[in-house]
Amino acid sequence: MKHYEIVILVHPDQSEQATEMVGRYRKMIEDGGGAVHREEDWGMRRLQYTIQKTHKARYWLLNIECNDEVLDELKSGFRFNDAVIRYMVIRRDEAITEDSPILKSKRKSDAEEKEREEMLNAAKAHEAEAAAAAQASELAGDESAESAEAKPDEASAESDKAAGDNADKAAEEDAKEDAKEAAEKDGKGDDK
Repeated sequence: MKHYEIVILVHPDQSEQATEMVGRYRKMIEDGGGAVHREEDWGMRRLQYTIQKTHKARYWLLNIECNDEVLDELKSGFRFNDAVIRYMVIRRDEAITEDSPILKSKRKSDAEEKEREEMLNAAKAHEAEAAAAAQASELAGDESAESAEAKPDEASAESDKAAGDNADKAAEEDAKEDAKEAAEKDGKGDDK
């Protein structure tokens, strides 16, 4: 038996049926004594150029091992299936079972997107917490403002008293300095 790599492009309108269709092809291969070593759904991807007036298609990759009769039957199935807009069969020397680079990049981008969504959700939750805290502080601020409004005379009286005491002390010091200066002038004037 020979090894093949097959890429199938499925019409976007019928991409929901692609899983069933690939399942039928898998059964056809296994009934013919072959094996499917790798099956990957690359999802909906943009086409380089339009094919049958479509701009996107769902891509499937199969790495199989089968004989020539089964391969001819698969090609015939691809050709007469309206859902398959293109297919490509490549002969391989051995079975390939590791993930393809396209699937690896798809998984990486899916993981990055999931991480981005989690960060966005965390940011939204943080904003909601901050809004709730702000609202709670506003309510607490309203209560303290009401209590401050109840005692405005006491607070202003205390501040007025402190300001008055400071002004009185400053005035006394200024008066003492003026008296010293006057006494010095008088004393100097007597010597002449």
